[in-house]
Amino acid sequence: MKKITLFLIALGMTSLTQAQDNTGLQLGAHVGIPVGDASNAVTFNFGADVSYLFNVAPTLQAGITSGYSHYLGKNLDIGGGLGSLKAPDAGIVPIAATGKYSFDPRFFFAADLGYAVFVNKDSDGGGFYYQPKIGYTATKFDLYAGYKGISNGGTLSTINLGINFKF
Repeated sequence: MKKITLFLIALGMTSLTQAQDNTGLQLGAHVGIPVGDASNAVTFNFGADVSYLFNVAPTLQAGITSGYSHYLGKNLDIGGGLGSLKAPDAGIVPIAATGKYSFDPRFFFAADLGYAVFVNKDSDGGGFYYQPKIGYTATKFDLYAGYKGISNGGTLSTINLGINFKF
């Protein structure tokens, strides 16, 4: 899996040198709520995104993306009148290839695939990162809804809303 991710990143970097006349820099932010197993230990997710996209075809763009996502830990009830324990916060830095297909001049489907590095002080490694998104595009920004998942023996997943500003 790491070889596929590295190949996609290398492909994106190589293609960036061929798209010098198209500036596809995007900076954004997202918020999310946990779903599945993550909802037992996480209350909220927020973060910042950066990506660079270039045109592959009139309705298709591809590129690279990264950023930072922070997951706020929940207060967990220990039971038996013993009080509660706070689950630790978590942070990830995704390194991924991204693609965006415009199926209408104003609407798109996008997906990020790659690897997420856990950046907590007690964390080690990372996991497979994926994020399908659907959204609305305007001249200066994109609005989207997506499902973000990080798989590593379990899945840390959230439903997100985000905005990306185009430069």
